[in-house]
Amino acid sequence: MQAFTAEQGFTLQHFDKMATNWKFWPTFWNTIILAAIVVPLQLVMALHGLDRRQAPRPGRNSILYIFTIPLGLSDLAAGIIWLAIFEQSGFLSSMLVGLGQWTGPNAVPRLPESG
Repeated sequence: MQAFTAEQGFTLQHFDKMATNWKFWPTFWNTIILAAIVVPLQLVMALHGLDRRQAPRPGRNSILYIFTIPLGLSDLAAGIIWLAIFEQSGFLSSMLVGLGQWTGPNAVPRLPESG
């Protein structure tokens, strides 16, 4: 909803700014090409590799593992980011210590007093 609002009310100004950026249209067309050509091509290649009617080929399992790497990388990256934020010396702990809301690894973070 925030994309359509500004201080004066309803607006399309944000979309106009995005569409007039010099990087937008090349990026847009690269995304269309990727979605229209590369993704279906990868799907056909993967399904061809999974076809069990064909005789077993050497390296088939290696190719299947290589195709599944992107599936695991996003989960791995998310895990590393969460670890960097929430570990004892991570971003969140450092920020809370810097704000004086936490005194160390065994302390319980305090909520600001209201009043």
